[in-house]
Amino acid sequence: TFQVVYTIKYFNLPNPTYRYVPSYQRSVWTYNSTMANYDVEKGISNSIYSMNLLYELLKKHNIKLNLAVYPLPNQILYDKKDSKQARIWKDFCYSKCNRFINYFDYIFEDKANLNLQEAKKIIYFLYLKGDMHLSLEGHTFFANILLNQIKN
Repeated sequence: TFQVVYTIKYFNLPNPTYRYVPSYQRSVWTYNSTMANYDVEKGISNSIYSMNLLYELLKKHNIKLNLAVYPLPNQILYDKKDSKQARIWKDFCYSKCNRFINYFDYIFEDKANLNLQEAKKIIYFLYLKGDMHLSLEGHTFFANILLNQIKN
C-alpha cells in the first residue's frame, strides 16, 4: 500500500523519485532549511571558510579565482532563480573573484521559478536520467555559457 501511495504522490516527478523529492538532503538547504537534517548555517560557514582559504592560497600565488554555481535537479524543481546558494557565492565573489558565473540565471531565464513541466523538461535535457550528474547535452550547455563568458 505504501509503495502504491508513494508512486501516486510522486507520479509527475522524474525517476528515481527518492532523488527528486523536496526533502532530498543534498539540495534542500537552499529552498527549505527546516527540512535539512543538519546544521545548514554551520555548513555554509564551513564552506565559506574553506573558500576563503582557497582564495588566500590562490592570491598568494597570483592566481585569479573564478567561481560558477549551477543548480542540481531538485533546485530546478523546488528552488528559484534567486537561490540562496547563488546569493551566498555571489556575495563571496564580490571582491575576491575574477569571474562569477551564476548558471541559475540561464536555467530559470526570465522566470522567478519554474512549473513542474518546465523543470522536468530542463532536467531531462541537462542531466543523466534519474541522476544529478550532467548529460552530454548538459555539459555542452554549461560549457557554451562558460566559453561565452570567457570571450567577453
